[in-house]
Order: sequence, then C-alpha cells, then structure tokens
Amino acid sequence: MPCLTKTEAAALIDAIYYCTVPELKALNRALDLSTNGQKQILINRLLETLGIKQTTAQDDQSTLAKAKQTGPAAKLSPDRFILPHHYTNGHTARALFKAKIGAHFRFTNYGMQWIRDCWAADTYPTYSEFAAFWQAEYARRQTGGAFTSAQTNAWVRFLRANKGQGLSQAAINQAWQKERHHKAGKAQALILKIIKQQP
Repeated sequence: MPCLTKTEAAALIDAIYYCTVPELKALNRALDLSTNGQKQILINRLLETLGIKQTTAQDDQSTLAKAKQTGPAAKLSPDRFILPHHYTNGHTARALFKAKIGAHFRFTNYGMQWIRDCWAADTYPTYSEFAAFWQAEYARRQTGGAFTSAQTNAWVRFLRANKGQGLSQAAINQAWQKERHHKAGKAQALILKIIKQQP
C-alpha cells in the first residue's frame, strides 16, 4: 500500500482523533478493514494498515508477554500495564485510581490522550504511572498551566480563547464542532488519498 510522506503522516496522527467513531468505521470500511472495536482500536487499525505504526515481531512478543502477566483475568494492581485491547475505563479501574489519587479522580480527555500517546510511542504505562501523570496534570489544570499532551493543550487553548470572547456555551460548542469537522476532514482526505493511489 502506498505510504504517506512524514509530514502527511504527522498531520494524520494529529487529525485522526478528531474523527467520530462512525467516521472511523467508514474509513475502515473504505480500506476493507474490520469495523469492530472502540475508537482507539479503530484508529490503531487504520494507522497500522497505512504503515504509520509498524510493530516488529519483537514488539509483538513484548506485548504478548505483558498481556500474559497482566491479562484480563489478572487482578488489577498498580503495577499492571495499561495495554491496547485490554484496558477499559470500568468501575475497577476507577476504584483503583480513586484509591491512589483521591475521590476527585475522574476519567478525563487529557488522561485518555496520554494513554493513546504512550501507545502510539509503543510504550505501555502502568496504572501507577498513569495515576502520577493524572495527578500532576490535574494540578496544572487547577492553576491554568500547560498540559503535557499537545492535543489537550490545543483543546484547552481553544476553550479559553472562546470563553474569553464572552461566547455562550452553545456558541463555544458550535465553534468546537466546526474545528472538529475541519480536523476530521483532514484525516479523511489523507486516507482517501491513499485509497485513490491503490491499483
């Protein structure tokens, strides 16, 4: 399958998370891929098929070894790895994070983006590492500081800029949807370019 340039691949990685699940399923269908799975699985499948995220046999063996140590049947513990296709934002994970962080813990966009960023870099954080990141990021959020994730920073900057203009919540939501459609359109255009290059 033809490959994107490095610049195009970077643009796709930046834009693809703005796509909705139905949009991602449509892109998977266009490439004759399965449409099963949650948002991250659909994204992973697309990127891997396009050659953007390649895993070697050694990487696969490492992931399998970690999955055996920390598979779905294993007791959830702070040292357990957060793995694609195994991790869910369920009650058990929430209880563990609340025990480590406090009752103020909740699943947030910046937390989920950090996990996706780790996976994209072929690293697998533990629940303890996620808790440490989340608490630090939460503290930054309370003081209006910067976030670690570039995408989260973009989202926060967008909200703060629009709130500063005195727009209503409805107007902010409408403006964000326009931005989301713009970014998702970029991702779709890049993937359609690949499809058109196929013989």
